[in-house]
Amino acid sequence: NGIWKYDGTQYWMPNNPYWFAAVAPVLKENAGASWEFAMEDGQSPRTLTFNTDGKTDLVYAHKEVEADDMYEQVAFQFEHLLSKVKLSFTQNLPEYNVAYIENLVVETVKTATIDLNDKVWTPGAETLSLVNAELTTYETEDYFIVPAECNVSFDVVVEISGVEVYKQRKTATIPADAFEMGHAYNLCADINPNTLALNEIE
Repeated sequence: NGIWKYDGTQYWMPNNPYWFAAVAPVLKENAGASWEFAMEDGQSPRTLTFNTDGKTDLVYAHKEVEADDMYEQVAFQFEHLLSKVKLSFTQNLPEYNVAYIENLVVETVKTATIDLNDKVWTPGAETLSLVNAELTTYETEDYFIVPAECNVSFDVVVEISGVEVYKQRKTATIPADAFEMGHAYNLCADINPNTLALNEIE
């Protein structure tokens, strides 16, 4: 409810261990993303299952203290559990004034579970497709993804005088070990005669 307090006062009980956890975002009705937190016997952090929509970041914090050591406000240090990714394109076809990207699809893991003790993600089988029908710029928005393998595909379209003369589908697979939690990545593709396998007329 916008305040970091208990509903009803809670007190430190001497000689007892305490464990606190915090997860964001707040779960909202009809939200595209969702998470479910699980723990055993109220002890240490266990697992969190996240259902991503590609647009929602996920942050987590926990604090373990003994009551005798902590008669003050509990402080959290949050960490990002996802990777932030965007795609950028550069056009190096100087002879053609129009080359654009369409039907861009980023396929990534939709649901995954993280062990919060060792910070290891286990991807589920379901795939999320982030689709950009036609880019109006040479850069996508930011996507928040589980650090797992993802596939990227898109069409490069070349026009001359408003007429489409060439289209090629490009694909790439980015392995899971290319991503780390809490890091941001810009995946760059250079559109040029070599990457399009075009041969020069002599």
